[in-house]
Amino acid sequence: MNGAPRKRAPSSTSSSVPDNSLSARILEAQDNERRRISRELHDSVGQSLTAARLALGKLKQKFTDADLDEVDRRVDEALNEVRTVSHLLHPASLELLGLRSSILSYAEEFERRTGIRTSVDVPDALPKFDDVTNTALFRIIQECLTNAYRHAQASAISIRIGFGAEQFRMEVVDDGSGFQSHAREGVGIRGMRERVRELGGTLVVESGENLGTSVIATIPLNQSR
Repeated sequence: MNGAPRKRAPSSTSSSVPDNSLSARILEAQDNERRRISRELHDSVGQSLTAARLALGKLKQKFTDADLDEVDRRVDEALNEVRTVSHLLHPASLELLGLRSSILSYAEEFERRTGIRTSVDVPDALPKFDDVTNTALFRIIQECLTNAYRHAQASAISIRIGFGAEQFRMEVVDDGSGFQSHAREGVGIRGMRERVRELGGTLVVESGENLGTSVIATIPLNQSR
């Protein structure tokens, strides 16, 4: 995957969080509900579609009707869609393989689905975060990529992650249309701010019309949960 060109934006918004920001409890409830729905899709709907595909395979051994091929194709498409939605809601790899593998996998799948060049620069080993921190950091990546696709008409995105002895830093840069500094922040950015605030960190969003957007999240390693 190719890297996105870095563009300096003229305007920025700082990390201050208003008193009426989204509740951390609401965000946690949303994450729990996403996890539940993801598992239901995978364990229930996904298994049912898999069983249907196996049954169709047996029928195709006895019949050569072209209609069966069409049904088989439709079931296969539905199964792939369920797997994609389940992954978007809550990637199982986040608990199984950790944050690094989940980000790499998500970026690769995002590029495949959208056609937007997505590069990831991440160290071979990341700090050992708990599930709450891993989920928060992954959701920020997910939100940035979703915004670049839905609103910015970006053609390239770059994800850069690094850390030192005291601080973890995550930056997502796109080459999309950006937005004016006076534009009202949406729920997505406010949600990212709340997640970072709960981790004791800061979030900076730099953007300018037709100059792309840069989102930088930093959290102190000695305070991450």
